[in-house]
Amino acid sequence: MKIPLLKKGTRATVEVIPQLGMDGAVLALVLVKQRYHVNGRQQAHETPGAEVHLTDVPWDAEHPARSSVRFPADVCLDKPGTDVIVSGYAMAPGGATQTELMVSAQVGELSRTVRVVGPRVWVRSMGETRLSEPAPFQSVPEQWELAWG
Repeated sequence: MKIPLLKKGTRATVEVIPQLGMDGAVLALVLVKQRYHVNGRQQAHETPGAEVHLTDVPWDAEHPARSSVRFPADVCLDKPGTDVIVSGYAMAPGGATQTELMVSAQVGELSRTVRVVGPRVWVRSMGETRLSEPAPFQSVPEQWELAWG
């Protein structure tokens, strides 16, 4: 397949990827990807260098079979909408230590908020098993292995 030339009118990453459609026909997938950085004032700024991932990227590259996905593949057979991926670390404001904090992301009218707590472990005391109190943290990765509920 000869990949068509595109006029790129954006600073976002743009790639044309040949792919087989669901009906088996060859098609050209145009993928546009923008990366943002959120500063200490909670302002998002475009950041160059968004990478297109043809396969899932795990949090732990040395043990991918035991790791959750940090960046899902950008290419799939059918994607009826837009993906917004939040990947990074929950960081306490000003570098202070906290045992929990709320992390939010908003794009247009859509917003999501999660509660992030410090590391916890199962403890056994007087015949009962329970979760410990959250340990203080400055930064915690936002990954499935640390999620609860």
